[in-house]
Amino acid sequence: MIRTYANDEAKRRQQGCISRLQQVTPRILFADGESTYKGKMRSNVAKIQNIFKAMNTKPQVFLIPITGAHEPVFPSLDDFLAISRQEDELGFKRVSYSHPLYILYTSGTTGQPKCLVHSHSVILQHKKTSVLHNSLTSDDVVFQYSSTSWVLWNIMIGHLSVGPTLILYDGSPLWPSAKGMAKIAEYHRVTYWGCSPRYLQELEMIGCIPKDEFDLSSLRMVQTGGSHLGEDQYHWFYRAFPPTAHLTSVTGGTDLVTSWIGTDPAGPLYPGEIQLPMLGQDVDVADPVTGESIKHTGRHGEFVCRKPFPSMPVFFWGDNDGAKYKSTYFDKFENCWAQHDWASYNPQTKGWQIHGRRYDFPSQDSMLWSAY
Repeated sequence: MIRTYANDEAKRRQQGCISRLQQVTPRILFADGESTYKGKMRSNVAKIQNIFKAMNTKPQVFLIPITGAHEPVFPSLDDFLAISRQEDELGFKRVSYSHPLYILYTSGTTGQPKCLVHSHSVILQHKKTSVLHNSLTSDDVVFQYSSTSWVLWNIMIGHLSVGPTLILYDGSPLWPSAKGMAKIAEYHRVTYWGCSPRYLQELEMIGCIPKDEFDLSSLRMVQTGGSHLGEDQYHWFYRAFPPTAHLTSVTGGTDLVTSWIGTDPAGPLYPGEIQLPMLGQDVDVADPVTGESIKHTGRHGEFVCRKPFPSMPVFFWGDNDGAKYKSTYFDKFENCWAQHDWASYNPQTKGWQIHGRRYDFPSQDSMLWSAY
């Protein structure tokens, strides 16, 4: 029985996969036999073999053949499904609110990736985000560009709880050109489009004016994440996109599987600022030395959460005494979650800004650029 699952996209470097999987010692591992990027299909079998050889505890591996052809190095997904019997029935077991659901990994920028075990409580967060912050219904078409190892993948899957149609995209967002995803949004009549500030910048750099080149009349919300959405990008957006679309920026993370600060679909927009704290998140800006609130002064400070929230990780995998969990979030200020981001609040507009990590790290060459 597989009681929890963990995911890690095929494109990650082998050592990245090994460092994550080695910690959780999975009994069963599903892996895509191939992956697509920039129009080319590449076999993942050699990489999977190397990862399998490097693991101390060997899992049972099943390949998912993307092209339909199966390389008989490992059993296939069909072999796994063939284990079932005609009389087998699906069983649904009621579990507690804090029962483990899945594992997400931190980026590993400061050391070995941490394995965050999240509980079924994240379902409540996803429903809240979908209904109250994004106003999603069964009439919506959601297009969120994300890899399976980014937290926005989990959030996107959570949108299914309110019934929208999801558009999934596998590959580079810039191939054959940055206009490719806009074509997808037009073709599928997308109403909610999730992308990154870096992607919007790419559209701007190539001189693309989406409202003139594509029919985006169905688009009502564009949500960005992954890095800061600059003030100038807000102004460009409303020159280049339909004026009825609600542009929003969010900040959150793998730590909570949702956003700290995000969207108010009925509220005003102020360029360069994130609209408001997500419901149930008692966020604040703290003095970096005393921990006292400096939010209403407008000064920059530590981004913190003062009270428990529904989707706190239940534990770190392998952190038997909880010491790693405590040192990660609660060593800075007693009984106060420190996210290690530098933030400020505008008392006049009530908008927020995240100015970066408290520690400076170089960005990876990615369309995501930062954890979330």
